[in-house]
Amino acid sequence: MPERRTFELTERSHCRNAGTAGLLDFSLRGKPLAVGLSGVQSALNSAGAVLPRDDAYSSTRGGRPVGLYLRASAIVRNVRKTRDVRKASKTSYAGNASKTNGVRNVRTISDARNASQTNNASQKSPVGSYVGKNSIGTHSPSAHALSAHSPAAVAAVLIATLVGSMALAACAPAEQSAHSEHLRSTTFMLSWAPDTNHIGIYVAQEKGWFTQAGLDVSVIAVAQAGAEQAVNSGLADFTLSPLANVAAFSAKGAALKQVLQVQQKPSSIWCALASNTRISRPRDFDGTTFATFGSSESDALVRRMIQADGGTGQFDKVSVGTDTFRTLSSGKADFAGFYATWEGVQAELRGPQLTCFRGEDYAVPGNPDAIGITTSQALIAKNPQLVRDFVQAVQRGYEYAYAHPDEAADILVRQASQANLDPELVKTSMKAIVDGHYWGDPQAITEGAFTLGSADFTGTQEYFDFLYAAHVYVDQSGHQLREAPSSRALATEEFLAHTQDGADEKK
Repeated sequence: MPERRTFELTERSHCRNAGTAGLLDFSLRGKPLAVGLSGVQSALNSAGAVLPRDDAYSSTRGGRPVGLYLRASAIVRNVRKTRDVRKASKTSYAGNASKTNGVRNVRTISDARNASQTNNASQKSPVGSYVGKNSIGTHSPSAHALSAHSPAAVAAVLIATLVGSMALAACAPAEQSAHSEHLRSTTFMLSWAPDTNHIGIYVAQEKGWFTQAGLDVSVIAVAQAGAEQAVNSGLADFTLSPLANVAAFSAKGAALKQVLQVQQKPSSIWCALASNTRISRPRDFDGTTFATFGSSESDALVRRMIQADGGTGQFDKVSVGTDTFRTLSSGKADFAGFYATWEGVQAELRGPQLTCFRGEDYAVPGNPDAIGITTSQALIAKNPQLVRDFVQAVQRGYEYAYAHPDEAADILVRQASQANLDPELVKTSMKAIVDGHYWGDPQAITEGAFTLGSADFTGTQEYFDFLYAAHVYVDQSGHQLREAPSSRALATEEFLAHTQDGADEKK
């Protein structure tokens, strides 16, 4: 039987509010360890565990790390007291996102950050997997994940989970704590490394619009089982997710709803290296190898493109690592999925040169990329005013970013400094988003004719119907659904502010 490790944690500093936490001192069998996040790292590493970078489990307030939560330490302390901890760690989520077909699954923020450091691109898959930003398909949990059968793994999972819990408030300076007494705490969980899709969150944070709305928002790293699972379980309040993800999770019993749709048109591109002269059109994908994360959704989309171009839709697949460009350059795969507004921009700026095709040009219907703010139906029922206040503050942030893209890009780089974003990439990405009207017609938004955040019920339903016909949607038992998911049941516009309410901010 493996040796049981004991984690003793003591509070180093106290906050003014009961229930909040200071930085923590860690000791392992009486030996003092480092303070704060590095203490978590050291304690678990000493137990034979491997965690990602220290800040992977930090929370932020105003873009600054504010430490861990005291209640997380209490749970870790209980590792030595109970055998039920392992059971708790296995049941804290509704299911395992890595086992779902057609779901844009997530990887840990550390994986996405590692990719960011190698190619200045986070890893988010267009269709079939939102994992950061670099290739289409579903990705399994991080290669850095701990063994689920070790006490150290249990401790790590509980720390990661509880740091993301909406019930916990982070420690702040005394004057900030006093002010925070009048704010409602809420959490936004990243689904992949920060990029321009998240920009409205960071703009609202820096401009103080969350505080004006009476909110104290913590931006936290993705949990191991995925952001959608964390939100569905109540461990986080909000995340950024494509409506196609909401549909796939809902098919398996989750109760999620998209409350603000940021992206109004597809941005997925399916590309080979330009140096691969064998591929000049989608039907040339026949008989080649697709760099994928394993999603049946992306398989269906690629197959439709190939067949619409006169091919058979037969291709091999290989799993992607943290860098899809490298997977292609190594010759392990011939094509992959990217996003025109991120990897497409990166390729134009830094290379490699790509030969790309868009699904909408080859009979893929609707909008696969309806990315937006997602929450749980339980939170909507319990606290609709909090949902409304958060959504409208975020909506204001996206509106401002759309009207002031360069300033917003600077804010994102500054606020999400841990992601090591390339300022030129971020600014060029925002230019592509604005020029391409990806969030809607800017003039129509300014004039009040279109509300940023509106749900594209028609486009998303067309895409759901296509995936249903391709037998992508399955329930918890793996059985095909009897009907396609309903976009009107999975998204709502009820919490949006009218565009004109924020028009002055955009002028």
